[in-house]
Amino acid sequence: MFFLFSIICFLLIGERAILIYFSLSLLGFFGVKMHFPNIAWSLILLAGISVSLAILIYSLYYGVSIFEILQDLYFDTNDMAQDTRSFIFYELSEDLTRNHEWIYGKGMLGVCYSPFFDSSTNPNADSAYRIGLEVGFLQYLLKGGLLYLSLIMLTFLGAIYNAFFKSKSKFIKTIGVLLFVNFVILCISYTPSFNMWYFHIWIMIGMCYSNKFLKLSDNEIKTIINSVH
Repeated sequence: MFFLFSIICFLLIGERAILIYFSLSLLGFFGVKMHFPNIAWSLILLAGISVSLAILIYSLYYGVSIFEILQDLYFDTNDMAQDTRSFIFYELSEDLTRNHEWIYGKGMLGVCYSPFFDSSTNPNADSAYRIGLEVGFLQYLLKGGLLYLSLIMLTFLGAIYNAFFKSKSKFIKTIGVLLFVNFVILCISYTPSFNMWYFHIWIMIGMCYSNKFLKLSDNEIKTIINSVH
């Protein structure tokens, strides 16, 4: 009942990213609980990662987000398909191309020029120069270019691989589910920032690279947790 109630709430308030994250995580937890074989996880991970990368590349190349496509399919009548992302892909692509900064990005304090938020043309806008973008992968791209984005992706993928194929516990596999879903969602939402969520994300990544944690069984992990209390 709790899961059903949560999904209904996300639908009612239009929280698309959280709904997708919640739904995919729930399916992943089910897979861990049911002891999916490695071949099944391989296909699931390959499909999810491929879709995420395809959406990112397509959106950057054509300057449209998946929500614009959904909006066309739903004839602008569904709030869940409302397009609030396409201009971000287009503006970042134009900015990086104009300044020849695709490889290394603009640095920690780098900004993206946004005509959409230019107060000279839009009286309701605040600032045309945006230090943060609402799409995770775009934020990495803005700050460190393709080089930084590639390093982040490889770090995530290495942790996900270790969690599913090198760990001996369902606990670490569950962490792998959270990292995998986070990777998938980064192509449409979830801005990286200094907050508790990303603090825990990097803690979980570290656990997936730790041979000590990978070798622990669920009973051993439970003993460690109980000893803390």
